[in-house]
Amino acid sequence: MHIYNNTATRVSEAEQIGRDKFISIHSGMTWTPMPDRYEVVDLSGATHINMYIEAKGRNIKSTDYGTTFLELKKLDNLLDIAKANNGKAFYFVTYIDGKSFLFDLTHVKEKYSVQQQWMNDITIGDYATQKVLKDVIHLPLFAADRRYK
Repeated sequence: MHIYNNTATRVSEAEQIGRDKFISIHSGMTWTPMPDRYEVVDLSGATHINMYIEAKGRNIKSTDYGTTFLELKKLDNLLDIAKANNGKAFYFVTYIDGKSFLFDLTHVKEKYSVQQQWMNDITIGDYATQKVLKDVIHLPLFAADRRYK
């Protein structure tokens, strides 16, 4: 089943909201946005370690669901990049009610099970797409390493 998916602008805006919010919260550091929106990492920076951030803006309230999800493929890629560069991978998600959550991804695969979820095969662009089963990990918001208001 194919459907028309005109979400490129909406997805791009939501991702930019996530990046901007993360940078504003962590303004004491220098963050490098990745120029290619299809990169595995959205932002990178360094303190005593190299940090690799996947940032998302969600167009819902943080109270709408008790979890946020991360595709297993994205998680594996983030962990690989962090490991190859002696760093750590993080997932940052912000919601329209102003609440944001940061997850250290180091031990996520050990703590949470992988589930399959029907999702758009491709969620970027103005083209037909179909629903496929993807492997995802649901991260409970209460378990975030850092919470921001």
